[in-house]
Amino acid sequence: MKFVHLVIDNKFTENIFNTFGKISYIENFYVCLEKKCDYKFLKTVSQIILYERTKYIEHVNHCDYVFIHSLNTVHVKFILENPSLNYVWIGMGYDYYDLMQKDLYYTYSKKWLTSNKGIKARIKSIIGLNFFRRNNKRKAVSKIKYFAPVLFSEFCIVNKIFHSLEFLSWNYGMSASILAKNIKLSSTANSLLLGNSADPCNNHFEILLKLSELNFSGKIYIPLSYGNERYKNELLRDLAHLNLDIVPLVDYVSKDEYFNILKECKVVIMNHTRQQAGSNIAVMLSMGAKVYINSESPFYDFYLSEGAFVYDTKNIKDISFFETLDDELVDVNLAVVNRHFSSKAILDKTEKVCQVLMASDVV
Repeated sequence: MKFVHLVIDNKFTENIFNTFGKISYIENFYVCLEKKCDYKFLKTVSQIILYERTKYIEHVNHCDYVFIHSLNTVHVKFILENPSLNYVWIGMGYDYYDLMQKDLYYTYSKKWLTSNKGIKARIKSIIGLNFFRRNNKRKAVSKIKYFAPVLFSEFCIVNKIFHSLEFLSWNYGMSASILAKNIKLSSTANSLLLGNSADPCNNHFEILLKLSELNFSGKIYIPLSYGNERYKNELLRDLAHLNLDIVPLVDYVSKDEYFNILKECKVVIMNHTRQQAGSNIAVMLSMGAKVYINSESPFYDFYLSEGAFVYDTKNIKDISFFETLDDELVDVNLAVVNRHFSSKAILDKTEKVCQVLMASDVV
């Protein structure tokens, strides 16, 4: 059986090689349709076929399935130009949340987005470009048979719109290699980690206001090394008015340095209303941190349904939220994380995906 993977230039792509590449009876080819002057994550990947059609079209025409890793505009265009191929969509979250029409932002982020809506965005809205893009995306999804979002609950929401998708359980396993190292919190851990990026979906400010009201005196690490530069700059400006010990992580640091920081964070707060920061959550749970997740996020219900001990950001009402998690609860959380996100779990999911596709009547 032959698979063609349409990949993008991001950190997840290496995990595709590390999982599907281990299935001996599958022949995999990897194609990047993004035409860029400089590739950040694909620079040293020799097995990637770049955007020249003459180099990849033969593989596409003779494959059993095309895997769409992120349904971006380039991949939407490809599907509409090649509607008769068999497609598997590996969702990343941001590529299907526009279909779910979920409110992602709280007051501060909404205000920032309104004030920073650029001229280009306004013009696109006026001339209807966004409508045509959404319409094309819906047409593309209608050509897809299998869909593997991050969580099954998200599949249910998206499939209420299209009714024709079939669920596959697979994810990139970004946390698998970290889980294998069995890293634990420092015995002196007494800091807090807030959010995972400079994305307004993090809804940082409302949490920081609450911590300020509680007179929280611990160190607060906020990862801001990637995301929206303007949001980051304005957030940093507004944080200066709060009486908190905030350490913004604005520059990329080495993995060792980053994990030394994480080891000091006994409490983690993720205030996204969408599924986001999945690897961060899994890793911090495995390390023994007490993790607060916005109850509007699908991750909150997912972890509760699996028996994990996670907490609602809306229940941060007094300083007791900063209590250390009991060892028994840490062990339960570690078992849940390993069951779903360890290297073995990801490889088992990959094997099952291949078996399902081999048995499918579309081949």
